[in-house]
Amino acid sequence: MSKNAHLHPPDPNMNWFITCVRDNPLHLYTLTGKVLSTFVLQNSSTEKFLSPHSIVFSRKEPHFICGTESMISVFDLNRREPFTNLRTIPSRKHTTSTQTMKGIISAMDISPDSGVLAAGTLTRSVGLYDQEGSGEVVSIFSVAEEGEQTSNSLKGVTDIRWSSCGTYIYVAERKSEKITVWDVRKLFGKVATLTGRDTFTIQRMGIDVFLGEASRDVVVAGGLDGKIKMWDVHSDTCPMGQWEAHNDPVSAVAVNPAWPGLIASCSGQRNHSRRFPSEDDDQPWNIDNTLKFWTYAGQISSHLDAEPVDFGPYPLSNEAVPDIDREGTPKICDVTIPAQNIIAGTMETLQVADGTVIIENQGSIVENPGYVTTEATVESNVREQNIQQAQTEY
Repeated sequence: MSKNAHLHPPDPNMNWFITCVRDNPLHLYTLTGKVLSTFVLQNSSTEKFLSPHSIVFSRKEPHFICGTESMISVFDLNRREPFTNLRTIPSRKHTTSTQTMKGIISAMDISPDSGVLAAGTLTRSVGLYDQEGSGEVVSIFSVAEEGEQTSNSLKGVTDIRWSSCGTYIYVAERKSEKITVWDVRKLFGKVATLTGRDTFTIQRMGIDVFLGEASRDVVVAGGLDGKIKMWDVHSDTCPMGQWEAHNDPVSAVAVNPAWPGLIASCSGQRNHSRRFPSEDDDQPWNIDNTLKFWTYAGQISSHLDAEPVDFGPYPLSNEAVPDIDREGTPKICDVTIPAQNIIAGTMETLQVADGTVIIENQGSIVENPGYVTTEATVESNVREQNIQQAQTEY
């Protein structure tokens, strides 16, 4: 497989994503549903399949990196098994290492500048590893405050992002309404705390970062209140704006790396008190488990509640794309996609991260962050060429 997989071609057959389900191998798919490859990640002693809790694609090589419990594995797309397994705790080969961290690798991101992999754990540690996880450990630090518990705690890193300049790390934790900012040049000292996230839950709630006006980082995140919020990291620790996005918690957001003005959000939560609807139900089943697209034009008011423009149920097939009003911000349009229509199966949580689509059900589905999805391509065509009719096959 070529390195072209890491670009963003318009052909859906060249857009790939990886699925991983508990006690099963990993599979590489095209957006058309064709299986390209199968990868095996196993315990060398018991031969039990290991299920990654986080996956990220390499920015430079035809590789992807998986995070499991106390281990980082690097795969080549041309090989069935990982060519590197890096234990983050002392092992027989590295018994004297002092740079160690124990716990599930729950979030990862690669620096756009240096290629250093940042890996966060549910034990509230962050480790930096050279050569996108294939090299030596650079440093490990804890995001817990002095005196706070790290192990056997409901807290833990659920998402991590590098800044656009590669000198700061943004860390989001569960059971926390804050996003902490760490400077890698100052012995990993915390330099800021972004507040007002409304995410005091054990559910995984994602964040993303993009380069805004005047080359300033903008952090975007969702919350339990169904709102999407943005922070200008260089001006204030409170959100600079927000808008109503979903009727359920916004579990994750993602900014399209090829077009930073396009933002994807998804909603949903696990609520075991809810029963499935039946034909005898008088009331509609009120659940918002959808994927939507928004646009950001560089400015945002403190509160927006514009009505969405619905493209109709996913998939988009032989349907007209409506004429969209381009003056409203932050949203040009959204696409409402029932989660069950994206990948066949019983998926309970739909998430988006790294410009990628992730569906979780004791596992993850991750799409290459370099890709432009079919829906985003359609939206881009409408914006650039003012096309009134567009079709897409998925």
